[in-house]
Amino acid sequence: DGPTLTVQRFTGRSGRSDLALTGTVTNLYGGPAGSKPVIRCTLASEYLDLDELFPPVAPGAGKPEPYESFPDVVVSGDGAAKRVRLRRLDLTDVRLRLSIQDQVLRLTDVTAAAYGGRLTGTVVHDQKNLAQPVVQVNARLDSVQVSELLSAFIPIKGRVLGRLSTTLAAGGPVSLDGMPVKTAFSALGTLTLADGQVVNWPPLQRLAAWIKIPTFERLDFRSLVGTLRVEGGRIITDDLLMVGPKADWLVRGAAGLDGSLDYRIKTTLSEGLSAQYGSGLAGRALSLFRDERGRVGLAFTVGGTLDSPRFGWDTSPVRDQVARAQEQGKQMLAEKQQQVEDLLRQRQAAAQLQADSLRQRAAGLVRQQADTLREDVKKKAKGLLRGLLRP
Repeated sequence: DGPTLTVQRFTGRSGRSDLALTGTVTNLYGGPAGSKPVIRCTLASEYLDLDELFPPVAPGAGKPEPYESFPDVVVSGDGAAKRVRLRRLDLTDVRLRLSIQDQVLRLTDVTAAAYGGRLTGTVVHDQKNLAQPVVQVNARLDSVQVSELLSAFIPIKGRVLGRLSTTLAAGGPVSLDGMPVKTAFSALGTLTLADGQVVNWPPLQRLAAWIKIPTFERLDFRSLVGTLRVEGGRIITDDLLMVGPKADWLVRGAAGLDGSLDYRIKTTLSEGLSAQYGSGLAGRALSLFRDERGRVGLAFTVGGTLDSPRFGWDTSPVRDQVARAQEQGKQMLAEKQQQVEDLLRQRQAAAQLQADSLRQRAAGLVRQQADTLREDVKKKAKGLLRGLLRP
């Protein structure tokens, strides 16, 4: 296999980042024909700023340089870093296993502390096609402070509060600037947010003004759960449900990665809010919006963009409710008609049984009277014969 090269400790620094490596290299030369060098290593760092080491290409900065191939070696090892910054995410106590072979980088058993919670997962970076490598990510977040997490990407710190747990499976090609190709990248995940608030958020304030319920400027919720998927540059949900003391919210629709909105939302007010605002919300049609507990339900659409949302009433739930009521009415009418027909058949059957019984009784009486008459005739005939034959 050739000699083994041992690296006791190799250190390097670039900008704010540092890295220390220990390990061995075999098959560097003198190995079997066609064999590749094999590196087994341990990596350690106090701080890795990957955004600084591999910065994304700024818009208008020109065409990015193509990716370079991984060295034609086989790599396996462990890594640990006290702090890591990646695409504006700040992670601490990062640990992982890594391997490189045949132009595929794999990071497995990844664990890290993140924003008061934990991150676990795997990453596969396949760059057999250097013009458009493919990335696959499987990740899980547990009990993360959602405000701290989201504020790394959008100015929303202090506006959405709560503990977030989520799973995510995402994959697709990445462009030369290191960012996903929006139209080809896909993802599927689950979302659970507990004991949270949404406050001081301009789109929510505009909704509260449009719907004329000022208390909606701040939303408290006990739970927010649902599934999300990314397709064709849109984040889509079919079942995002938020349950809170003021109202329950069911959200269906999509948000584009360009900021566009296309949602249908149904809000069911609490009994208190229903009593307070119900009469002014739906007028004469109010009964169409009430559930069995008397709570008012409102349905509306959200379009436009996150910066300039547009709201409109959604009448489809009312039409569906009317259609269901009509269908229920038809079903009840059919059931009543069936009940009447069954009753008539029962009565006809009872009458038939009664008639059969009467006929049987009448036939029995006739037979009984005939037998009696025959006995009388016989007796009288015998008496007559005795009288005739007497001397």
